Amino acid sequence: MIERMDEAGVKCITEHTGFKANCLHSDVIEVSFYEFLDVNGPIGDEEPIHE
Repeated sequence: MIERMDEAGVKCITEHTGFKANCLHSDVIEVSFYEFLDVNGPIGDEEPIHE
């Protein structure tokens, strides 16, 4: 990832042109959430949140 940031000429990932559209857009976050649930299943109350 560092190489791609260097190619784009940014020092922080939040300055990258695709960051806002791909990481902060609510529709993208929602799709990613459902993909996570599909792959990993829901996290139950008995499971730790952080590993």
